[in-house]
Amino acid sequence: MQLRADQTTHSRPILFADILHARACAWNCAAPSSKHWRRREAFFVFARKYRLQTPFNRLPLAPAGAVAELIDSCVKARSSEAKHDEAVLGLRVKSGFAIAVLLAGPVQFPQVLDRCVLDLCDPAVPESRQPYHAAFGTLEEDESKLAWRIKTVKRATNTSVTKLLKDYRKTRWLLRGAALVVGSVIEPASITNPHIRAHALEGQLFRRVLEKTLTSKGLPCSVVVERSAYAKAASVLGRVENDLKRAVVGLGRSRSGPWRAEEKLASLAAWIALD
Repeated sequence: MQLRADQTTHSRPILFADILHARACAWNCAAPSSKHWRRREAFFVFARKYRLQTPFNRLPLAPAGAVAELIDSCVKARSSEAKHDEAVLGLRVKSGFAIAVLLAGPVQFPQVLDRCVLDLCDPAVPESRQPYHAAFGTLEEDESKLAWRIKTVKRATNTSVTKLLKDYRKTRWLLRGAALVVGSVIEPASITNPHIRAHALEGQLFRRVLEKTLTSKGLPCSVVVERSAYAKAASVLGRVENDLKRAVVGLGRSRSGPWRAEEKLASLAAWIALD
């Protein structure tokens, strides 16, 4: 829609209702999928009815400079809405998969846009889910098997991340980063128990592969340890931990499907990264 400030080219004077209707049109088209769409739609309907139902001779004229003001306000509105286009991907990393939550701002009132499961292994290769495990839960020490399984993990992760980001980039949401939640960042070599060391090695592998893959796609990554996630969020966001827990529970009410501890932690990490 093009707006002109020269009123002499119109067949009739510009009315206040025209400005009202044009403003509603611009506002309604600015970001139809954002959380304020109901308010915009109501305003649009009101403006349209006001213009169509009021007799022409009773419609007030638009004040001087109203068209220029409208154009300026529309530009500012689009700039303001653009800030809400940014989103962050939060991921709770598990062995062989990750729970992903896409969260958008503003940081004071975040909203969940999507939730999905991201494969970090190849379902056709069961060994890639726990690559450092041998038979009966023992630590795998065969280097050739490990190299093949790790290669499978890298390929599967790259495929999953590429598809997910491609789908998200078709929408109006601009991903500006990712935040990973992990169970631990302990060095596996410091663990003496072979079985526990196998789990630590897998946690390290999936975290590093996912982080490297996301970074290679242009998404900077941060890492949050599960046990300190709420304390870190309280420090960054300036809110009490109990309030954050209630707020994170509330985030899931806008979505259908599961909203378990993994989804809550993924959304919390994304919320931290939004700040």
